[in-house]
Amino acid sequence: MRLSKYERLILVLLSMFLLVGALLLFYKQHVSRCEIKLIKDGVERKMTYREVELLLQERRKVDINRAGKEALMELPGIGGHLAEEILIYRDQNGPYMSCEDLLMVRGIGKNKIEQIRPFLRFE
Repeated sequence: MRLSKYERLILVLLSMFLLVGALLLFYKQHVSRCEIKLIKDGVERKMTYREVELLLQERRKVDINRAGKEALMELPGIGGHLAEEILIYRDQNGPYMSCEDLLMVRGIGKNKIEQIRPFLRFE
């Protein structure tokens, strides 16, 4: 029995999907569970790659209540003037409790907040 060109194409695609699925399963079961040993101040801690990734993502966020002008300017869409406005409002009104508090800063609207929300933390 001879397969048509279309049938061969389907078999190749199914084989590729099967291979990709097997690779993803292998990754999920083995690679993602590998641990990294971190030593800080003499304390050893084991973390998975995913935990390390989440930790690094959190550290890349800007603490809006401690950041200076330069750190604020690293946020998308925040230039020098807007960074100064954020600092002035913070100095006059105290720490920001949430992203919505930034709506009180002149020059920041809902779109800007949605743009910078993933990069902010409030401590």
